[in-house]
Amino acid sequence: EGDVRARLLFVFDSSGSMNWNTCADDFTGGDGTLECPGDDLACAGGCAPSGCGDGEPNDSRLAKAKSGLSQVVAGFGEVEYGLMRFHQRAMEFACPTSNASAQSGGWQGAGAAPCGGGFDEADLLVGFSQENQPDLLAWMDGDSESPTGMPAAGCDFEIRGTGTTPLAGSLASAETYLDDVQTGDTAAACRPYVVILITDGVETCGGDPVSAASSLSAAGYTTYVVGFAVEDPTARASLDAIAAADGGRPTAIYVSDETELATSISDIIDDTVLVEV
Repeated sequence: EGDVRARLLFVFDSSGSMNWNTCADDFTGGDGTLECPGDDLACAGGCAPSGCGDGEPNDSRLAKAKSGLSQVVAGFGEVEYGLMRFHQRAMEFACPTSNASAQSGGWQGAGAAPCGGGFDEADLLVGFSQENQPDLLAWMDGDSESPTGMPAAGCDFEIRGTGTTPLAGSLASAETYLDDVQTGDTAAACRPYVVILITDGVETCGGDPVSAASSLSAAGYTTYVVGFAVEDPTARASLDAIAAADGGRPTAIYVSDETELATSISDIIDDTVLVEV
């Protein structure tokens, strides 16, 4: 039999605000991808994030978060990964605009609360597997993977930032997926299942993410909350409450760039990896 590896499910914030830079709620002109690069952020105004002024369109929260997560997936093979993003419907391709609710790339995210029509949930992009790292990285490499220019609707294989933030529904989707996987897992009794929510904001679809996190905990799944470029005290208090609902962590983990994100998730993996005794 193969070795038993812990399973980590990333729930990635794909809301429209992820197209903003890490210093302020300002649109970067794109999302840092090959198709929609955007602008380079100047190192000015009291904020000098990593990558500013380097001439590269890598300053959106989305670009930095994908970069940090990609470093982890490429560098740590001791666990199995899964990847979810907020639910989006397929669209004809168009680059994002300053309207965070509008479509981005080939996708359209949730509208205003209560985010009906199935938008108050998450999509599974990549399921658990010991050999799925290339699939995860393809969703975060800044390229739609289309061989013929702009991708057709439904063929934009890249995480894009569009719409609002259904944290509760996405955590509920994570629990549904984990329940289904664990049912058929002969090693479930000794395999850790972990949810890592990466978000730059708070619930905006009217759900109760604290209750959703509590439900995950009651089902035996550990949940970590990673706040990316979150400085507002009220928003932090909201994310802290979600993290505390797991029962083991009083606060969320806060990071501001790709290096801090990669380091924080690497620490989570170190605490999760099973060691033979």
